[in-house]
Amino acid sequence: MTEIREMTTDAEVLETFPVMRQLRPWLTEDTYVDAVQRRRADYGYHLVARIEEGRVVCVAGYKYSHSFHFLKYMY
Repeated sequence: MTEIREMTTDAEVLETFPVMRQLRPWLTEDTYVDAVQRRRADYGYHLVARIEEGRVVCVAGYKYSHSFHFLKYMY
């Protein structure tokens, strides 16, 4: 079974670390959860994962923002 869901708890965020680290190799497991949760609280960051057979296989982070040029956009 495949699902896409937002990862919000510390445990869920930690599950995404191995996949996120493939793209961001300088990240460390001991600071990752705090960094994601701070961005969630301070900037409205969202972390979503594709889960296949109970395993995270894809991760994406995004936030909504706005500017005079683009108006509202997702970054």
